[in-house]
Amino acid sequence: MKKRDLTSFHLAFTIVELVFVLVLIGILSAVGSSMFKANHLRDDVNFISLKITQAQYQGIGYDHYKQESDTTIGCIDLNKEKLEENTTNGKSNYHIFSTLSGDLNNKKLCFDRLGRPHDGNFTNDSLFLVQKMLILDHDGQEINITVYPKTGYVIIR
Repeated sequence: MKKRDLTSFHLAFTIVELVFVLVLIGILSAVGSSMFKANHLRDDVNFISLKITQAQYQGIGYDHYKQESDTTIGCIDLNKEKLEENTTNGKSNYHIFSTLSGDLNNKKLCFDRLGRPHDGNFTNDSLFLVQKMLILDHDGQEINITVYPKTGYVIIR
């Protein structure tokens, strides 16, 4: 009889230990998950710079001077609503949390077959002669996306 009581005591002790360990894991996971906060500004900058790079790659090799049928190839509208649009489903994939300002805000940015930035007309007069900037601001922090003339090189600062 004593042997049986001793076995049930060990079983109860291991259940208490298991509950204690589960509570400890729950507390640690709650504290740890609160440490990982979304960085909306960084995500917005990555999204927009990816869209600019995608437009540049689409424009490279497409001769707008000869093939004037499609003027949207190699172009991107740097408007918050236009950037959020998804062309496949008609629904928004990504929501931009930052506010946009700067030279390129609400402008059309196009790239010719050499990857040079234009304002959308594809003439020699529409080439960028000075660097243009898009400023993203979220929660008091600011990051600039700069597009350089003649090369279309994009720098994030």
